[in-house]
Amino acid sequence: MKSEEKYVIGLFLDISGAFDSAWWPEVLRVLREWQCPNNIYRLVRDYFRGRTVTLKAGNGEASKSITKGCPQGSVVGPLLWNILFDGFLRLPFEEGISARAYADDGLLLVKADTSPELMRKATRALELVTRWGEERKMTFSKEKTVMVLLKGKLMERFIKVNMGDITIRCSNETKYLGVVIRSGLKFAGHYDQVIDKTMKAFGKLKGLAKANNGMRCENLRRLYIGALEPMMLYGCEMWGQRMRGRGEKSKLMSLQRKLLLGVVKGYSTMSHEAVRVIAGVIPLDLMVEERLRRRRDKEAGVESNESKTMRREETLDEWQRRWEASTKGRETFAFVPDVRERKRVHWETDHYTSQFVSGHGNFKAKLKSFNLVEDDRCSHCRELETSQHVLMECPFYEEERRELKVLLQEKNMTWEKRNFLRSKEVAIEFSRMCRRIGTKKHEFENARR
Repeated sequence: MKSEEKYVIGLFLDISGAFDSAWWPEVLRVLREWQCPNNIYRLVRDYFRGRTVTLKAGNGEASKSITKGCPQGSVVGPLLWNILFDGFLRLPFEEGISARAYADDGLLLVKADTSPELMRKATRALELVTRWGEERKMTFSKEKTVMVLLKGKLMERFIKVNMGDITIRCSNETKYLGVVIRSGLKFAGHYDQVIDKTMKAFGKLKGLAKANNGMRCENLRRLYIGALEPMMLYGCEMWGQRMRGRGEKSKLMSLQRKLLLGVVKGYSTMSHEAVRVIAGVIPLDLMVEERLRRRRDKEAGVESNESKTMRREETLDEWQRRWEASTKGRETFAFVPDVRERKRVHWETDHYTSQFVSGHGNFKAKLKSFNLVEDDRCSHCRELETSQHVLMECPFYEEERRELKVLLQEKNMTWEKRNFLRSKEVAIEFSRMCRRIGTKKHEFENARR
């Protein structure tokens, strides 16, 4: 947190009944104060009129007129609340105190150089907030309001901040707008929450990701990009600035790898680097950094589309640099040396294609390296059975290669790995070849057992 003061605390305010406590006379008063056009004012005033709540019990019922609350599910409800709660942000706090709010979640940041000054400022700020709320028939819950030390080192039990007749609870951790924040403005708890939440969501999809007869990899990829990735990146403009430790970063990168292994239906021995290229998904830490840069651009007034294009190019440049420098995933690199080409040429992977492109799969040479088989030689020609041998060399699978070879000849392209995924048409035929070879190999091995 950028602050010259020695200490900073966050007071996370809880409003009892929030939207149900929006007092209509105050909303109308604020509209008058803002010099709202008469036609809009009268529309809002009439919107409030004639509203009742009815309780039915047995054969009887009782009704009562109401004067507060934002109607549930209404389009205008959030706007009415913002009109009312705007005054919270305009309260005349003393220097060193600032207010933040989103919907009904209020936050006070209190800064000071000494602990007595910190506690005094915080208590006076809460008095002002409480009084403001009472005048508008709004109650701030003293029991649920939480205080967290965001900067500086103080024994939490010595921080005494009062809200009326109650001392506010000083906590080591709280959740604000879905982000878990710990003392010292740390987010280790948030990373754990993201991992748990995302894995539970993916667990529900895991049964759909069976190797050969489950949901297609492309559909799984869309679910990842549309649902799981946003879940992991939520709030990264806040916590991404503090993600400096290797342990914190590795947790999220490992999470992404686990998810993408399910997406591409690959073997668990596949490297971080390879699985992201095969899936065509940008490394998560680079996505976080891109969002941080775009946020800084927005604050600097850079146009949104310009920022988006510029920052994505930087992200792809860094991904390419990593991919070239890595010692992992070199079999995949032979197929896809350029990550931009992977993003540009859409090709769909599957269980067999992932094995051949990664080099990790049901190949005797690879299995023997893990002491899973004794013989690493091909059953047909007694050559070393690697993924390359099965895919490109073994005469037993020559018929399965024929259609791809013909297509490459028509396009004046040579029989080499880097040409298999350079165009969509060739990539589709390559995947078909992988399935033909993989299926034939699987059936042959089953027949021998």
